[in-house]
Amino acid sequence: VKEMSSYMRKRRLQWHGQVCQRNEDEDISQGTNIQVGGRRERGKPRQPWKDTVKSGMSRWDLEQEDVHDSARWQLNLALAERLPKKDTAG
Repeated sequence: VKEMSSYMRKRRLQWHGQVCQRNEDEDISQGTNIQVGGRRERGKPRQPWKDTVKSGMSRWDLEQEDVHDSARWQLNLALAERLPKKDTAG
């Protein structure tokens, strides 16, 4: 049985690959840099999208340079999913 967090990480990184392969002028690419204003309720601050993706890539030893080659990115995601995960606890 797959862990749900592993599945979500893979889908998030697949989406990151799709967004990075698009033209930067498209709305979807610009949406990753949006800063939402206003106050937030108490508690842990939300993690920005890019930080979440960076954390997932680090955990699976993926490189940002590979994102622009669709075939390589998909292969790396498939391989990374099968490898043991890096411990990110400090």
